Amino acid sequence: MNGRRRTLGVLAVLAALAGCGAPASIGGGASGGGQDVGAGGTAVGSGGRSGGGAGGSAGDGAGGISGGGGIAAGGSGGTTGGGSGGVPIGASPYDCNWGAPVFTKLDSSLTPPGGLAVTNVPQFVSIGFDDNAFEDGMQWALDLLQSKRNPAGSGNPCTFDGTPARVTFFINSHVGITTDALKALHARVYTDGHEPANHTDSHADTLMQNPDKAVWTKEMTTCNDYLVGLGVPRARIVGFRTPFLQQSEATYQAIVEENFKFDCSVEHYNDGSGFVWPYTLDNGRDPKHTYMTPPAGKYPGLWEMPVNQLSEAATGYQAITGFDYNLWIVAKMSKQQVLDILKVNLILRMQGGMMPDAAPNRAPLLIGGHTDLYSAVNADANNVAATPFLERRAAISEFIDWALAYDPSVRIVPYGEVMHWMQAPVGLDGTKGK
Repeated sequence: MNGRRRTLGVLAVLAALAGCGAPASIGGGASGGGQDVGAGGTAVGSGGRSGGGAGGSAGDGAGGISGGGGIAAGGSGGTTGGGSGGVPIGASPYDCNWGAPVFTKLDSSLTPPGGLAVTNVPQFVSIGFDDNAFEDGMQWALDLLQSKRNPAGSGNPCTFDGTPARVTFFINSHVGITTDALKALHARVYTDGHEPANHTDSHADTLMQNPDKAVWTKEMTTCNDYLVGLGVPRARIVGFRTPFLQQSEATYQAIVEENFKFDCSVEHYNDGSGFVWPYTLDNGRDPKHTYMTPPAGKYPGLWEMPVNQLSEAATGYQAITGFDYNLWIVAKMSKQQVLDILKVNLILRMQGGMMPDAAPNRAPLLIGGHTDLYSAVNADANNVAATPFLERRAAISEFIDWALAYDPSVRIVPYGEVMHWMQAPVGLDGTKGK
């Protein structure tokens, strides 16, 4: 559990680095950490399914796989290409023929893969929406992203130039109680070109660090079967995030046996040295940056998309777990405060900061979200958050527009597409990593 305290600083760096007006300051307070959206409890959820452990490690967020069914707004459906890491690249907004992976084993690093220069790699932004139990929250997210596009670049599909801006949805299936209307929205994730990913069936409190592999297997397969029943090819369900970020070794054993290609459940401390790029678990987790939670073992070929904390200022170690729940519900931030903290974390990756030795490295900015927090009818969230749901929606919308305009290298893509790129990295100028 994360019992650390935090001090939220004034994000004046935005004015200095991005040329915008000085933002509102962010008040202090103790870190709640580990709040989450899921099963049981009283926090955020659907029909009382909310909750999460108070004061724990951050809640759940986002993750994912490649595109969708090739009918995304503005997308034409790509030419079928060679699968990377066992994932087919078919009719989707992303039609790079990745070919054979260059990297199937990669240690954690502060530098881009393949020897590519920092200034020659895309600045990835990946947003993952967890849970997805409220129809209006899902509708809002899907409609918001439908027309968004990445910068044109040189037209290289392997660096996602001019592609639709898409995200990952970590879906709880809640088989037996999910409405037909919500099922249709979950199905639209794939057909709109987003990444459907697995977040278990029940998101139950009893899953927290559950040591029984059979329990995890049942939760994962039930959710997979639900997504397949909606029309998602099983081969495209490659990403998993555990509820509450509270996993056991059995969780990872089940992840491997169920043939997921990446996990995004391991939280990394902000120690001031910089943000790590995704890596494989061939040598286990990165001990320098992670909380003391599993996996303790080694899982060759399984990619870890780290849960980075969000820095709260341009310098120092102040940070909060990188999920919207922690921003809106735990810290009770305003719209401007959330917008500022998201902006500063993109700026830090591109311009450096935090500490003098933290150089810019364009590590992916992985942001955990919950569409449930943007619902008009989610009374649990709306009664607790300090900011109305329409302002919460506006903060995310404005950040996406700002990020896409901030720099020509920015690419908003699902987690799974970041994994594809890590396996066969390509520079913005077309140079292939080696």
